[in-house]
Amino acid sequence: ISVRIAAEQERRKLLKTLDAAADPILITERDTRVVFVNEAFARLTGYAAGEILGQSARMLYPSHQDPLFQRILRASLRQRLPFRATFIYRHKSGRPVHVEQSIAPVVDATGRISHYISTGKDVSERVERESQLLEMATIDGLTGLYNRHAGSGLLRRLVDDARRSGHALSVILADIDYFKAINDTHGHKAGDDALARVGQVLKASVRADDVAVRWGGEEFLLVLPHCDLAQALELGERLRAAIGAAQVSEQAAFSLSISAGVAQMAPQDTVSELLRRADLA
Repeated sequence: ISVRIAAEQERRKLLKTLDAAADPILITERDTRVVFVNEAFARLTGYAAGEILGQSARMLYPSHQDPLFQRILRASLRQRLPFRATFIYRHKSGRPVHVEQSIAPVVDATGRISHYISTGKDVSERVERESQLLEMATIDGLTGLYNRHAGSGLLRRLVDDARRSGHALSVILADIDYFKAINDTHGHKAGDDALARVGQVLKASVRADDVAVRWGGEEFLLVLPHCDLAQALELGERLRAAIGAAQVSEQAAFSLSISAGVAQMAPQDTVSELLRRADLA
């Protein structure tokens, strides 16, 4: 049995080496049943090895339910090609963990795929940083609405969509009344509080598909797809009433009001013309 003992010693040496690797390693059978995880993988997911071994690796992947992603993954592995992507693992605590992962098929002596080996790297910190940078580039920090740069791009896209589909699209351009007087009389902190409060009211009042933008200074833009002029006027009136009733803060000794113009896109309208008509209104 010398050969068998030597083979077992080699297998243990290999597993010990894999276990010592700094990056997470996962080995599954063809049916995704887990047969090996190293210590780094256990630390990454929060599961002890005994909790994962024998289970389907799918228990760790709540993400990528997109059918196209799944088809590309399966097609790549069927062709015995490595597949690399960023997966979202589900940590034992429930929090997501972003992992840049490479999956490669392992073939046996007959040329048949017997296992898959996955190696990965935790990129959660990088993904979070990129998400924060993206938010900083698109979201106005004071109001929580889209900033003008991001809002302009969304407006152009929605106008193009409405033109192709023939669906109605309306915009509301609004600004806070006497905003300079608020700043001059009560200070810039009060002005910031007023802007933030209007942003809260707008976010709470619009539909999921609508786009709310801090257009500049005390001016706000609402882009309303699948919304005709009558519906936009009704929304504008509701917003006017809601902002008029809103309390800026317990310390604020002033109330808010807005003036708004509404316009529905005409077939020949450019973005500039649509906004010009709303501004005039």
